Amino acid sequence: MTLSGCSTTQVAPQPTTPPAETMVRMQDPRIFEGEKVKDVILAYLELLAQYKQGQIRHNELVNWINKEIVNANDRI
Repeated sequence: MTLSGCSTTQVAPQPTTPPAETMVRMQDPRIFEGEKVKDVILAYLELLAQYKQGQIRHNELVNWINKEIVNANDRI
């Protein structure tokens, strides 16, 4: 004898993997070896570009976490 009147089957959320571009580690900054003001400026601009790239990846990963993990918990 089985009771099936009010039972519902909940589907467990399937684990997903984050986008590959968000899973790339940041490189260490290049060691400054310049001697001129121009070298300082170029190294600083390179560092800013590297930081911005890391910021974009981090934000994409946080967005994925919020979409996949947090929203999945709301559906349970």
